[in-house]
Amino acid sequence: VERAAIVEGRLSIANFIGSITGEVRRGPIDGKDVSGTIRLSSEIGSVTLSNARLVDGGLLRLRTFNGDVRVSLSERPANARIMALALNGNVKSEIPLTMRDRWGPRWAETTVGTGSAVMSLDVVTGGIEIKAP
Repeated sequence: VERAAIVEGRLSIANFIGSITGEVRRGPIDGKDVSGTIRLSSEIGSVTLSNARLVDGGLLRLRTFNGDVRVSLSERPANARIMALALNGNVKSEIPLTMRDRWGPRWAETTVGTGSAVMSLDVVTGGIEIKAP
């Protein structure tokens, strides 16, 4: 799917493997059982993925201006580069990240194995949560 754009409403993606870019101006984005190259952004609304997989060469790029980003991975990645930035909020992760969480933007990152998969999470106002078994 090259691009899905919604002005107001919900974008839901399920059982998706491949490449997609999804944008919502006002509303939430939900995904379940996704992997590949996934770029999702909402201006006002949360972005939530459950049972997501980071695959070699894949990308999870999730952004919101006003809302939370929550990712629940189906498994701990063996090879991944994980980056999270919250300008006005907190970063919580079950995967150990190097945190910069004092004054100013909260920044967290890590590289696991070769870093061949990338997960990049950005929030202006809201929080970031990463869960992994």
